[in-house]
Amino acid sequence: MIFGLPDIRSDETGFRALASLWNSAQALEFSKLELDMTRCTWFDANMCAALGAVLARIADRLNAVEIVDVRPEVENVLCRNGFLTHFGYRAVEDRQRTTLPYRRLRLTDSGRFEDYLRDQLLGKGIPEMATGFGRVFKQSLFEIFENAVHHSQSAAGVFVCGQFYPTRHCLDISIADAGVGIPANVERFLGHPLAAEQALAWALQKGHTTKRGVLPGGVGLKFLKDFVAKNGGELVIASGGAFYRYAETRDSVEPLEFTFPGTVVNLEIDTTDTKTYSLDGEVSPEGIF
Repeated sequence: MIFGLPDIRSDETGFRALASLWNSAQALEFSKLELDMTRCTWFDANMCAALGAVLARIADRLNAVEIVDVRPEVENVLCRNGFLTHFGYRAVEDRQRTTLPYRRLRLTDSGRFEDYLRDQLLGKGIPEMATGFGRVFKQSLFEIFENAVHHSQSAAGVFVCGQFYPTRHCLDISIADAGVGIPANVERFLGHPLAAEQALAWALQKGHTTKRGVLPGGVGLKFLKDFVAKNGGELVIASGGAFYRYAETRDSVEPLEFTFPGTVVNLEIDTTDTKTYSLDGEVSPEGIF
């Protein structure tokens, strides 16, 4: 089958388009997907994590995946971050040093994810952070990876990618899995059906977690929301049939027209922020990284 991909941005429209791709191709087996990018004039490079998760689910059903007719400006960016090299395109050196490269990690690759954060976040416009705050910030991102490991059942692994946009004055980092999704996990945990947006809203409430045992969940998400509120950035989550956005201290949860196969978390940081961030004493950095 042939699927024409439109412009992809880190917003509800972009996630709806990727969910539509999965909706169109999920029944394919022992076949071929041709992803036609003729109409795609803009692709937020960090969204390669989300697209990678969708294409991995399709490929795992023994389908060939080919990406064709990529516009030169889009091809340049998606070759610089290494995404298109997985589909037969040539590698391009990132001389601008603005990409956080596309990586597909196994669920057992927690060490590689730690290395990725340490190596790739430097020099990308993140506001100044005191040592303890910086360590908790990275741990909060690491918790997203850990949630994928323990809850997603993502046989395809975890996908990560990011992009520093100097002219837009922001840094975006996306972490995705190709698993069962948060709404399905919440339904299983609560034991009764919920609309996808209701299930995602439940999971994002303070104190709610599907984790069992002594380790609490949701600490990293609250930390990132507090950071976004002060920084002026944005936190977006797409999972199953629901889309969540937190910006300017306001939450919104909406249904997606189609189901996204897994979960994507995108953090956008305002790089014009000149504040220095430090811990207020309520969170201990000890033992983190």
